[in-house]
Amino acid sequence: MLTTRNNTWKRIALGLLALAVIAPQSLLMAANPNIPELPELNWEQRSDWLNVKTGMADIGPAAVGDGVADDTAALQAAFDRVAQPDSAFSTVYLPPGTYRITREINPRRVDKGATSMHIRGHGRHSRVVWDGPEGGTMIIIRSFGLSTYIGTVWDGRGKAARGFMHDGGNETKVKHEHQAFMNCTEQGSGTTEGPRPGTGGTDYLEGSEWRNCLFINNGKGLAFWHYNDYIFTIDGCEFHDNGYGVWIRRGNAYVRNSHFRRSTQADIANPSALHGCSVRRCTSVGSNAFLHDSGHEMTVQDCHVSGWTNPDGAIICGGQPMLLFDCVFTNAPSANPPIRLSPNRPKSVVHSNNQTSTRALFSGSTENVVEVPKGQRGGSVSSARQSFFKSEVAIPTRVFDAKRDFGARGDGRGDDSDAIQRTIDAARQHGRGGIAYLPRGDYRVSRTINISGRDYYVGGAGTGSTRITWGGDNVGPVFLVSDPRNVTMEYLRFQFNHGPATLVAIRQVSTVRQPSRMHYEHVGTNTNGGNPNPHTFTGPGGFEAVGLSKDSVLTAYCFFNYGGGLSFDNCSSARILLSHVGSHSYGVLRVRGTQSDRSGFFGVLTGHTRYRI
Repeated sequence: MLTTRNNTWKRIALGLLALAVIAPQSLLMAANPNIPELPELNWEQRSDWLNVKTGMADIGPAAVGDGVADDTAALQAAFDRVAQPDSAFSTVYLPPGTYRITREINPRRVDKGATSMHIRGHGRHSRVVWDGPEGGTMIIIRSFGLSTYIGTVWDGRGKAARGFMHDGGNETKVKHEHQAFMNCTEQGSGTTEGPRPGTGGTDYLEGSEWRNCLFINNGKGLAFWHYNDYIFTIDGCEFHDNGYGVWIRRGNAYVRNSHFRRSTQADIANPSALHGCSVRRCTSVGSNAFLHDSGHEMTVQDCHVSGWTNPDGAIICGGQPMLLFDCVFTNAPSANPPIRLSPNRPKSVVHSNNQTSTRALFSGSTENVVEVPKGQRGGSVSSARQSFFKSEVAIPTRVFDAKRDFGARGDGRGDDSDAIQRTIDAARQHGRGGIAYLPRGDYRVSRTINISGRDYYVGGAGTGSTRITWGGDNVGPVFLVSDPRNVTMEYLRFQFNHGPATLVAIRQVSTVRQPSRMHYEHVGTNTNGGNPNPHTFTGPGGFEAVGLSKDSVLTAYCFFNYGGGLSFDNCSSARILLSHVGSHSYGVLRVRGTQSDRSGFFGVLTGHTRYRI
């Protein structure tokens, strides 16, 4: 009887513990109905994903994910296994569940081990919660570049000081997407504040991004501290009830399409950034201030700010140059203007087409303020309450695995041309969001791989995990993309460090009049080991688009090329939008043609690139 009674009380105690772990998020959401939910990501598990619940045999303890058991050891063991040089896994997979951790997760990069690491969770249904000592850090990533972290909640529960952190090493082009960082007393995500071991804080986490992420109730939602923390993009995110939303102490960042509410200090703070920053198409309601700017030059475009509580202003300028246009300021807390300029004769402020509910736009020294006449076009943001966050997103559905289903070796020696082509053909025939998937490995191909059809993906584990090498002629292309309709290529790298200058990694063409639609997401083309002379164009190099039909759409996000170049020939009636092209790249971005129809659009955002345009 005593044993039964004790077991009963034990079950009650465990139930109360689970409720205590899970309750804070539910209570916070209920108190703030404007906070959106993360999307629900119903992944099909892939062959190189390490399932922390069911795939841990001979690796470590299995995670339980019930919010009660301590899953720290299981998660640490999973990360350590993915980092091994002989690991068959590329990704730590967190199935739906609440994973309680009691000490810092610290993935360890080993000699000759993996240089990339990935996380996949089910969005709102995969939660990691802190139950360790106050002031702790939930996870610190060191020296894993070209990595992707998608679909998890990191909840410090008001005890952890820091959530998902990066600390040192070369971590170029890291992607965070569909994640929530909440209830951390100091910082939800970003880079660590203190000097990095052996580096003095001077190494870099460049070209990285946070997209469609939530930052809720943190001291600082997202913070960057060091000189080489630069070219960060914050896109489509939401920030609720943080001290600061985005903090840029060094480096630089681009904040766009993001919504802020009730920041107690400021939505965005730029105390001493060393490169130019921009804030575009952002909205804010009820924060103390929208922007504190004392760093390098700043562009503020098409931002709507309402109900700030700081009587000194929504934007506090410290004296650096600023470009400000198409912004709207409403519901001011006082009659004071929304923008306070430094009294110490600031550098030039150029503005155009800004609106305010107060009598004046600026206070302070306006000696160097220049107003440009309003143009024909204005902004696109409709209200300060406008949100850009997506609670529903599309992800790949059925997985067609090149190794598991079609016999690809992925060892860099055997010829995988036939297996890859059959994998792509199967995904094309299925359509409906299927994916031709190339797990972690090096795939050698000797003939052109053809991509056509509609409504599917061609993808790998990551640009640092899945590599395509070439064993064919000196021309290629390696991949030929013909008339795609809603096709996405993602997380692949084409690696030809010693290939001929004439070799094309990817060629996209139109063979019919019907418009095509193609998206490239984190695709790298490393060709010819880099061109030491950026002012010559020896060949098409990484990518070329030829003769895209009228109204075709080609988009790319993080499309980088080391060597060679990007070429667009006779595509002037297509719409081409490239974001984060380049980064430490050598070569040329070439646009040319003889078409008379120039009704299309070509836009490119480069990052730290040596392209000649």
